[in-house]
Amino acid sequence: MYSPRSWKLAYIRSARERAAGYLVRFEVGDAQALPYPDATFDRVLSMLVLNFLAEPVRALREMIRVTRPNGIVAAAVWDYGHGMGMLRTFWDEAVALIPDAASRDERRMPLSRRGELAELWRAQRLGDVQEQPLAIESVFRSFDDYWQPFRARLAPDRIGHDDPPPRVRRGARTTWSGCGR
Repeated sequence: MYSPRSWKLAYIRSARERAAGYLVRFEVGDAQALPYPDATFDRVLSMLVLNFLAEPVRALREMIRVTRPNGIVAAAVWDYGHGMGMLRTFWDEAVALIPDAASRDERRMPLSRRGELAELWRAQRLGDVQEQPLAIESVFRSFDDYWQPFRARLAPDRIGHDDPPPRVRRGARTTWSGCGR
């Protein structure tokens, strides 16, 4: 089983390998205290991070600080309410089967609903703000392939259990099978 630090480093290593030869950096660090001088980059991108931070405004201000004038500041987060089917299946089953899971359902996660990132950008007086969906198809060979990130704790599990309870797994498997997969 991976520790959070080891899987972060594995993601970074993989990204670096895939982007070899491009002028791009992938690093693990504190998004709220970037270790770069002002106006260092033409483009700054946060992928799947801002919605997990206690102070996303602070991180966005850091992104703005290290971006050159007329540069691009961009971010992406999962749409936990209507997109990200992998997690939606999990959470729908968890909420149906575990009474206290509803309060932790990721559909309530800040910045994860349409319009929220754009609103945050505008609040920081960024211009030419655009928000668009980015669809990524996830293909799983089997239910076990789908369930692996939950078992390895690579997918968020905020229902308060070390491992998703067996009844959530059974419910997700039933939903999975009913979708014609």
